Amino acid sequence: MQAKVDACGITPLVADYDWLAPRNEDARLVQEALRLSSYGLAMDRTQLAGQLLGHRPNAESAAIDSVRSLAVQSPRAGGSSGH
Repeated sequence: MQAKVDACGITPLVADYDWLAPRNEDARLVQEALRLSSYGLAMDRTQLAGQLLGHRPNAESAAIDSVRSLAVQSPRAGGSSGH
């Protein structure tokens, strides 16, 4: 997700969810978080992980928790880089 935001901006990433979001609740929730984050990410693309963490609560669903876990591990979120 971060690579897409870095390369193209937030709008194309949100658009990637247009087909799946109406069919999958978890995808809809991620797309909603991305939309809520779009202004901040347009200003600073490095804030994706923090924005996702801020816009989706813990224990919302297993898939959302997985996205949150990846965001926490992001070096840009201040998480572990795995080294």
